[in-house]
Amino acid sequence: MTGPIENTSGKVYLQVVIPGPLRTVFDYEMAVSDHTPEPVPGCRVLVPFGKYDRVGLVTGSSPTTSLPGNKIKSVHEVIDQKPVLNSAQLTLAQWASKYYHHSLGDIFFSMLPVRLRQKRKFSLPTKTFWSLLPGADRNDIPANATKQRQCLDLIAQRNTPVPETELIAAGISRQILGRLSELKQIQSEQQLDETLPSTTENGPRLTSEQFNAVKHVSLDGFKSYVLNGITGSGKTEVYLQLVEQTINRGKQALLLVPEIGLTPQTVNRFQSRINAPVRVLHSNLKDTEAMDIWSLSSLDQPQVVIATRSGLFAPLPELGLILVDEEHDSSYKQQSGWMYSARDLAIVRAKQAGIPVVLGSATPSLESWQQVKSGAYHELPLTQRPKNQQEPDFEVLDIRKLPLEQGLSLPLLDRIGQTLQTGEQVLVFLNRRGYAPVLMCHDCGWLAECERCLSQFTLHHQKRRLICHHCESSKPVPIHCPDCHSESVTPVGQGTERIEEALRRHFSKYNIARIDRDSTRSRGAMSDYIEAIKKGEYQLLIGTQMLAKGHHFPNLSLVVIVDMDGALFSADFRATERFGQLLKQVSGRAGRDDKKGRVVIQTRQPEHPLLLQLLRDSYAHFSNELLNERKAAHWPPFTHLALLKAEATNEQKPADFLSTVKRIMTPSAQHEKIQLLGPVPALRQKRAGKYRFQLLIQSQQRQSLHLLLNQLVETIESQKLAKSVRWTLDVDPVDLV
Repeated sequence: MTGPIENTSGKVYLQVVIPGPLRTVFDYEMAVSDHTPEPVPGCRVLVPFGKYDRVGLVTGSSPTTSLPGNKIKSVHEVIDQKPVLNSAQLTLAQWASKYYHHSLGDIFFSMLPVRLRQKRKFSLPTKTFWSLLPGADRNDIPANATKQRQCLDLIAQRNTPVPETELIAAGISRQILGRLSELKQIQSEQQLDETLPSTTENGPRLTSEQFNAVKHVSLDGFKSYVLNGITGSGKTEVYLQLVEQTINRGKQALLLVPEIGLTPQTVNRFQSRINAPVRVLHSNLKDTEAMDIWSLSSLDQPQVVIATRSGLFAPLPELGLILVDEEHDSSYKQQSGWMYSARDLAIVRAKQAGIPVVLGSATPSLESWQQVKSGAYHELPLTQRPKNQQEPDFEVLDIRKLPLEQGLSLPLLDRIGQTLQTGEQVLVFLNRRGYAPVLMCHDCGWLAECERCLSQFTLHHQKRRLICHHCESSKPVPIHCPDCHSESVTPVGQGTERIEEALRRHFSKYNIARIDRDSTRSRGAMSDYIEAIKKGEYQLLIGTQMLAKGHHFPNLSLVVIVDMDGALFSADFRATERFGQLLKQVSGRAGRDDKKGRVVIQTRQPEHPLLLQLLRDSYAHFSNELLNERKAAHWPPFTHLALLKAEATNEQKPADFLSTVKRIMTPSAQHEKIQLLGPVPALRQKRAGKYRFQLLIQSQQRQSLHLLLNQLVETIESQKLAKSVRWTLDVDPVDLV
């Protein structure tokens, strides 16, 4: 047997991970010297892998390797002199790899911006600034060179170097700047591309509850807090106070928000109050923008990062506080690839850093609420709105025998009209975009179905397209039924487009804004809509859940919920919880200032016990009842789940794969008292041309579950069970469909 190869000639053996599903750490040889020092963990290297060179990430090094000499390959290039992932990020990634049973290479590279996943050098973004040289004198410039003299005057008026962008905006060309530089009048320098607030505003006087919430959060160590505040109770003000304290300590703060649409108003509030850079990270940024912001977040200066899910992995070396707004939101769970929960990892990162984490919500998740009840998390209650503003009144509108126009009843239209006549705004909520969810033939019953997903196409009237909301495939709207050639092809059901069409007929003199994923695709569209609504440019709003949470519209007094009956009946055990959260969140948009808010709910189930309980009791009481049901049914948070998913173009192969896995794992599962449920088809059995099956793994003990998952992953990979099947493992799934 060949023994370890020792380092006898200034060589070192680097441990390198490659992005992808492989869970192996690879050894590569590198000669080190004074000119080529050994890269530390977190640096990228270019290495040969298969037929190509790949960018890998160094996780460690050793003077020896167990591989034979003819198997060792050499590092081709060290890309970074300093690590692109700091020690805190590496530690978090290693923890996540073990917990989510996912490859370390995938996790490391998902933490990096797109440009650093490639062979690009890490650099901080800089701007060109201009200043006067000693002895600069405008009288040395000819009198007819007015632009050159103007440039010198502009720079002389400032005590600090002037950004080149400002000079260009003032009409000074780069040619003029170059000429003055040649004349030894001015000089350029590169400075960080920073935008600091010019002035900061003072915050409002805190309510007693807000004051107590801020006072009870200790910034000196790890603790998890749940800021449990009703809608409109001022949770953002508590965030601001805590961030101000963190910045004053010379530390950094991270605020996670569930959706991009919530960032503009949040950023504006923070920029007006916080005397430090406020940076924004989300998926709509261009690669260069994301790279610049991520790079600036690696500085050890006081700063705030406001980000969606993946922003959790910003470097922030002096992190002192993590805030998770709307912590209950399912958007924090990644649903493909590495399926992590940003909320849960935020708690892990805070614990590893020894700092507090605050989870804010008007409707805390049952997992967080159970942690509060057990004493693991500390509750910070906000039960009142500032200035004693009252919560909205509710009206349940029974539409069982009422005629409907595009899903809208006459009493509902009357209430909308009465509110608009007072000069106040109305939000019509329907969580279904498009014109109609179904297109069918009235004569033969044909349905427009997506063959790749075995689900109905949604009709998008304005685009004149049928679009599948599962795989995004689309096709033109047929004029005739393809089966019987009838012209009686009819849209069935309502989407936001169809509601908009009906409301425009009834309220043509009012400006209407429809806000959904279709209308806000263009860059900046969402923030433009929000600003226009606040200014009163739109009186009637139609929106999906994009408008249901976090937004503050002072003149909005009526919220109309067109159809929530479908949420009362679902195969998902979390559906009841989500129904309650959505109802409370969207209702909270009404009556945010000095106006009394009203909520009208159209339903064919006016006596449904769940709906009545939500309207009658507090959300805490509702949550306690749900926890009792979950405990009796052995569902989370009282048990722990993992979902093994498989898909293939052949319907039988994923089912056979999961059946084989279940047969092999059953003895171990029985030993650990773990249930293997399935395999069964996913509720959406076919998606994007792939048939999908799943095996649910349920355990009373988290440790037992992970021991079994370790064995499961090893068995699948060592026995090469997944032939022509794509499989994924979802730990702590939030969606069982």
